[in-house]
Amino acid sequence: MIGAAGTFCDAPIRHIDHIQRYSDNGLTIYPNGRGACERGNYLREMPGWQVEALSSGLDGQRHMIKITTPTGHTYLSRAP
Repeated sequence: MIGAAGTFCDAPIRHIDHIQRYSDNGLTIYPNGRGACERGNYLREMPGWQVEALSSGLDGQRHMIKITTPTGHTYLSRAP
């Protein structure tokens, strides 16, 4: 399990990140955002990493994302 900040550690959120990258036409809207530590945000820019929103947080559920690593491992990150 990834920490609440969407990282592999307990580092505090330092970056607000687009789930669908801005450079890939991702919108700057709440459901397309996530908090990440600096390392986690830069790491996901490397080839093979994918971040996907499973719940926007606007439907009564907690905001949840799925992160897939280049090796195919998946991790869920839920807002606290």
